[in-house]
Amino acid sequence: MDVVQERERVYIFDTTLRDGEQSPGCSMTVPEKLRMAQKLAELGVDILEAGFPIASEGDYQAVRLISTELPWVRVAALARACRLDVERAASALEPARLSRIHTFIATSDIHLKYKLRKSRQQVLEEACAAVELARQFTDDVEFSAEDATRTDPAFLEEVVRATIDAGAGTVNIPDTVGYSTPDEFGDLIAHLVTVAAGRAVHYHALEAPRYLDSLSALREATRKTKQREIWMIEPSDRHTLDWVQGLPALLDIELRFFRNPLFLADLDDFARWAGSVRSPLMETFYRRMRREYGVLMDGREPVGGAWNLDKQNRKRLPRGLVPPPVPRFKPDAVTAQAVAAVDRLFADHPGRAEGLDLPVTRADARSALRRFVRDRLPAFGDYEDAMAVGQPTLFHSLLSPALNVGLLAPMECIRAAEAAYRGGAVPLNAAEGFIRQILGWREYVRGIYRTFMPAYRGRNALAAAHPLPDFYWDGRTDMYCLRQVVSQVVDMGWSHHIQRLMVLCNFATLAGLSPQAVNDWFLSMYVDAHDWVVTPNVIGMGLWADGGTMATKPYISSAAYLHRMGDYCESCRFRHDQRVGDDACPFNHLFWTFLDAHRGRLSANPRMSMMLRNLERIPAAELAEMRNASRKFLKDLPRGSYPAWAGGLKATRPS
Repeated sequence: MDVVQERERVYIFDTTLRDGEQSPGCSMTVPEKLRMAQKLAELGVDILEAGFPIASEGDYQAVRLISTELPWVRVAALARACRLDVERAASALEPARLSRIHTFIATSDIHLKYKLRKSRQQVLEEACAAVELARQFTDDVEFSAEDATRTDPAFLEEVVRATIDAGAGTVNIPDTVGYSTPDEFGDLIAHLVTVAAGRAVHYHALEAPRYLDSLSALREATRKTKQREIWMIEPSDRHTLDWVQGLPALLDIELRFFRNPLFLADLDDFARWAGSVRSPLMETFYRRMRREYGVLMDGREPVGGAWNLDKQNRKRLPRGLVPPPVPRFKPDAVTAQAVAAVDRLFADHPGRAEGLDLPVTRADARSALRRFVRDRLPAFGDYEDAMAVGQPTLFHSLLSPALNVGLLAPMECIRAAEAAYRGGAVPLNAAEGFIRQILGWREYVRGIYRTFMPAYRGRNALAAAHPLPDFYWDGRTDMYCLRQVVSQVVDMGWSHHIQRLMVLCNFATLAGLSPQAVNDWFLSMYVDAHDWVVTPNVIGMGLWADGGTMATKPYISSAAYLHRMGDYCESCRFRHDQRVGDDACPFNHLFWTFLDAHRGRLSANPRMSMMLRNLERIPAAELAEMRNASRKFLKDLPRGSYPAWAGGLKATRPS
């Protein structure tokens, strides 16, 4: 007997009990539907669409009865792409052993304009949300793109890919109004089958001895495929862009670039704006983006009357408040192989790959986003800037790794947060704070990077040149805040933005560490590190090495800020309230001697006037004692025990 391969099996999906009864004279009572379902089951129908439960009580009861009486048949229920419909369908299917939720929404422009009055983006988001919700009730979800044959082909492809990624196991392409000829319809289905199947991937293992570099792999790929044109999204990092632009001459090929979908802002527009103002401030850019994309807007004004609720993001974590756990994802076989290879090839690097539990698939990333919005976003706004021993993640999303590699889209995250606010699930300061990180800060630093590179990397406005202390690699220091944060980075490859800015970069600025060495350290240590995001954040925001292009003043503080925003000081051998003496916190004497050393440059900055006035109040003898303490402290910092591969980080790298 021949064995039919599963992929060649034709499944009979019958809609007699729903579509069929809409024909004149064919309406059925619930008992009549059951008898018809029994006859269809005898004929061997695989999936019975028993009704549209939200439409009537009769349809709801018919789906429940058929689910109960025919346990060997897969029973489907129809639902529009909205929560009420999907939940009603799931309720009707509760008795079924085998169930399917079939959700649909129109995708053609004519339906969007005149029937739904919605944008393509709204329809895409609602389709995916409905599929994801349905997957919470059953592992068999079907999605239909109503009026598919009149839908823009590119948008239809996007919908098909997105709903499959969201969890749809079946995608229906209906010719709702009889628009296509059979040949046209057949061609469309054949094309969408290839879309659903994805693309062929030429995979080159990290350890493959045949390919010593990317150029060798590309040369071999072009030889095998005979293709002379390579399509790619525009690289984010400057060095990658420079490298790929040299490929045509090396490989005799043509390159075709597409706009990078991982970002929203147009780089040319950003460069024109940044070049027209003395200081391209993030806040100005953020407001432009809010207006352009209609995010958290009430007409032309911000929802709530204020653009930026940063002042509502500064609460200290109360004792006893335990944030919800961050979702962990078990590595699949591919990830496990990669982890093993990294541990084997980079055994002398800090940290370890074993135990990686980040989302590495589109489905896992969407799940992580959904659970963040549900579990941690509500309190994120209040405690966005907090730090706490034993709570490395607090209420943060940990979505930056997924965002930066393309498992999540920026607008997808933004709209999820906005929808949660508008639905009453999260307060405005939480939604705005999270959205500001993506729509504001993330887009802004990418614009700064592409506008001012490559010279930007070499900037060193404060002439800082000290090499990194050894504790940046292992966390071995008596300063408890630095010990905690560096150890966390070694363990997780991640820390939140205040730990990066006000612990790691604050210390580096006060201690006069080389901006380029600090920048390379961040690139080496963080799982979400890419040159486009690290370099502006470190050179500009973190160390003020750009002289004020990004930040209007250096972001520095004494131990007072660290004590106010966290509990590290409680476990530290140093005293946060002392400036001199053996027990004085180094952040204190480094802070005041930094201001003293750079007062000439900083005195013209109005935002530094209060700090400098306080500096003037310090007695000369005490300031001299702090200078001596800082010199001794910096001289005694252990340096030089770098990993062999990090030798280039010891000294300032030329621009």
